[in-house]
Amino acid sequence: MEHHTTKEKLREDAKIKNCIDKRCADTYHVQNNSLLQLFLGLLTNKDSCSRVLSLRVLEKELAERGERELVPLSNKVSNLNRSAEELARENNENALESLKRELYSAKIDLIESILNIEHLWRELSHLYTAMEPERRSETIQDIPRLAAQHLLNGFCLELLDGDSNMIHMEWVTEVLYELSSLIGEATLLEKCSHWTMNISSRNRKYIS
Repeated sequence: MEHHTTKEKLREDAKIKNCIDKRCADTYHVQNNSLLQLFLGLLTNKDSCSRVLSLRVLEKELAERGERELVPLSNKVSNLNRSAEELARENNENALESLKRELYSAKIDLIESILNIEHLWRELSHLYTAMEPERRSETIQDIPRLAAQHLLNGFCLELLDGDSNMIHMEWVTEVLYELSSLIGEATLLEKCSHWTMNISSRNRKYIS
């Protein structure tokens, strides 16, 4: 059992390493992506009102694009689901197996077509953590501060990386450090305590 667990861990470690290596290899192409360049340009706007308004407009544009492009993909997944249920009731295993592969492919297409500000931040966090400090440009080096500023402007940031289902502590630590620099460490601790108390209070209501 212990040997099996060790092998599983080695496989998981190898997957993580491959993922990190791929991100490192892709950093040049990612940082020159036109949409990310646009996003970074909005984030670095010194005028806070203009910055927030521009980000809200981008958010709206991405949502409208999603409505236009994702509906056909979502309908395809729904139709394939219904067909799979019918084949399951008919016990048509051969046709069902083929349909399952098609359904899986359709779901992947749907997931990979979703794009919002959360995904742009995910790419920026990958870009920052994948680069060695000495290779980071001034703009890349400034990404954690921009993330902290983004939070203070009322936007959200994900803690759990949706691509890897992991929390990247280096990224989170850097953002929290910049956040404490912007608002003061004592204030940050007070806010964290307040948020924790609010979350605990809400959880108690659901439990009771």
